[in-house]
Amino acid sequence: MISVIIPAYNAARYVTEALRSVSVQSSPCEEILVVDDGSTDETRQVVKKLHEKAVRLVLAEHQGVSAARNLGVKEAQGDLLAFLDADDLWEKDKLRIQQQILTEQPELDGVFGHVTQFVSPELSLEQSKKFSVLPGPMPGYHAGCLLIKRTSFLEVGGFREELQSGEFIDWFIRAKERGLRFFMPDQVLMHRRIHGENSVLKNKEQLYRDYFQIIRLHQKAAIKPEARDDDTSI
Repeated sequence: MISVIIPAYNAARYVTEALRSVSVQSSPCEEILVVDDGSTDETRQVVKKLHEKAVRLVLAEHQGVSAARNLGVKEAQGDLLAFLDADDLWEKDKLRIQQQILTEQPELDGVFGHVTQFVSPELSLEQSKKFSVLPGPMPGYHAGCLLIKRTSFLEVGGFREELQSGEFIDWFIRAKERGLRFFMPDQVLMHRRIHGENSVLKNKEQLYRDYFQIIRLHQKAAIKPEARDDDTSI
């Protein structure tokens, strides 16, 4: 069973498209959790109007994306976990490709995929010019690209809730320190929307502070757990 966890904060404009990209998956997911992180816009109303049987709305006070994802994991019933930000999109074969890889390579803990970036089409030409979008597909070391076994995620632990950005970088470092094994297929599985309200673009000073904190946290780790035997991860 796959559980999809979608943290949403003031995402009324984009969450319908994100959910549609989940609902049309060629390998259906049995559970979709939208964790509303204390939105002040119409996010909750939009999700409630969708009438999707598999979608469950979880309400929370505004604590940030890490807390929302962690709450989603706590509420989820699936033995496979996938994450998608409420403004991004999946390719329709995303879950099928990743689930097949995990089936064929049971020693793996999780599977990523390649990602592309796009400027949100509702922006004006003048607004679009403000953003520099990296061309072509790139390896997607991003929460929205990951399908992971629940037991493996819990082995690493949740996302650090004190971080407002860079939380997945921190989580992935901890996962590699514990010897988790991942695979990166060549296929593009996610499309990341750039619209100006992205947290990593909106507050660069906070981004730099969080990255510096991540560096300090991992520099303080005097003893790292040894990797598992026959580790073939990237």
